[in-house]
Amino acid sequence: MTIPVTPGVERFADLRHLPRVRPGEAAPESLPEARDPHDSHFLSSRAGDARR
Repeated sequence: MTIPVTPGVERFADLRHLPRVRPGEAAPESLPEARDPHDSHFLSSRAGDARR
């Protein structure tokens, strides 16, 4: 995983949201809401799609 970081910008709130998804405290569908305010966007790739 590559995470570009620009100085002085909080970008990782969405990553702190992930531990809530696994035990069921938050729905997987809530991830885009957590990412959007921080301009975090996942792109698809053939290799990643093949693993699903």
